[in-house]
Amino acid sequence: MKKIFISILALVLTVGAVSGAAYAFFSDKVTVSGITLSTGDAHLKIKPSNAGDDSFGNNLDLLGSIVDEEIYPGYGMDNSVFAAFSLKNKSDADIALSVTGQLTSATEDPAGSWNLLKDVVQVAVNTSDDLLSSGWYSLADWNTGAIAFPGPVLDQDDTQDYKVYLRVLITAGNEIALTGLNNITFDLVGTQVP
Repeated sequence: MKKIFISILALVLTVGAVSGAAYAFFSDKVTVSGITLSTGDAHLKIKPSNAGDDSFGNNLDLLGSIVDEEIYPGYGMDNSVFAAFSLKNKSDADIALSVTGQLTSATEDPAGSWNLLKDVVQVAVNTSDDLLSSGWYSLADWNTGAIAFPGPVLDQDDTQDYKVYLRVLITAGNEIALTGLNNITFDLVGTQVP
């Protein structure tokens, strides 16, 4: 009798376990559709500082604006040689931009001029009030990697005025005589700040 009772109990437990695991609740689903995403774009614009607000563009030619004479050791050491320009964040989206600059190309005249001038010609970028500066970097430094511009990040539709200074170290000697660089190009990059 005991065996029958244990067999019935085992059967009841098995049926209970199977039936407890086999039940289901009602469910239903709805769908969300029609979502549209579009991205904005970063737009950094540049103009000469003395030009009107509508003259911001993608390129600024400083030919003759910084150097309008032949340079020599000690040239610009009094911070008198500079050109002024303005940057504006005209991004489509509400994003802030940090700005860096890098020298990307220069034409030697005559050949070999780059090696003679790259370490003795220096450039600094300051805010227009000269309160903040990138610091002085040689042309070689500017060519090696991007250097951060001074001042706050540019929020959407903000403008920042800058001065770019140029000098030749007094330690430069006769070896730089009759050398030159033409078509020096700096790429300025505005990068989104998280």
